[in-house]
Amino acid sequence: DEARRSLSSSNGALIAYLDDKIRGARGRGDRVACTALGAWLTELHLCEREAAAGASSSTSAPTTGPAKQARTMLRQHLSSYVRDMDPPTVLGILEGHGVGAGEVAGYAAAAGDVGAAVEAALSGEDEKNGALDALRVLNDSPIEKAEPHYHRHALTLLCRAPAAASRSFASRYPDGLS
Repeated sequence: DEARRSLSSSNGALIAYLDDKIRGARGRGDRVACTALGAWLTELHLCEREAAAGASSSTSAPTTGPAKQARTMLRQHLSSYVRDMDPPTVLGILEGHGVGAGEVAGYAAAAGDVGAAVEAALSGEDEKNGALDALRVLNDSPIEKAEPHYHRHALTLLCRAPAAASRSFASRYPDGLS
């Protein structure tokens, strides 16, 4: 009876099945199938996360138990298939579910989409920490990918985190601009 309740209130079985299918698609190098399955899995993980967060908000322990496990499962899914899924598709799903800017920025950076990572970091409500996250992404990225975003977001970065932005820029351009 407990197993039946668990299956009716969770997407765990479907997630396990689709995870098996995406591994097969990855083995075949089928990026289209990986993106379709990955998008579906991302939605399911987000539903699990939202359900766990709703359940834990009534217990006053949102950082433990099912809520923490659901967040961990989402992070594991995203990091496991970051190179196999289409980043704009996954970013759209994450943003559509209101996932925090820091998490979206982390996924975008891991996917190699420096621009989306910087935009996500800067779009959060905490302006200073968002700027620091954006600078972290820029510092960790190859200069060829980071340079246009240093220029595009220079004013925002300098206004929100002046010392960190100055240090970041100076470390990337020790001889100045040529």
